[in-house]
Amino acid sequence: MKPLKRIFRSHYFWGFVLFLLIARTIIPEFILHQTNKFLATFSETYHGHIEDFDISLLRAAYQMEGLSLRLKQHPDEEFAFIDLVDVCLSRRLRASSTIMSSEINQNSPRSLDQSLRNFD
Repeated sequence: MKPLKRIFRSHYFWGFVLFLLIARTIIPEFILHQTNKFLATFSETYHGHIEDFDISLLRAAYQMEGLSLRLKQHPDEEFAFIDLVDVCLSRRLRASSTIMSSEINQNSPRSLDQSLRNFD
């Protein structure tokens, strides 16, 4: 039997693939729930909420969509709203301990790219 054919017939291989698929669907929902729970109680003045959270394992990145902050005294008014926050760790940047972040806000046509060195 060819080695590749033997791998695809292995129960361990398909169990690992099934584990990755289940983890890929459950982990973003868990992180979204925990992050929203933290943002709701992190300050006595502000209340935060995230609409969607996505993880890309291949890029070693995550995206937060619809990040909003509101004052607890005026819950109807948005203090700040960011459409998309994309944080990516590329292989080259992981080796140099650098994090690249991009924030896109459609309400104002600006894009912010930041490089954080030695984020320890």
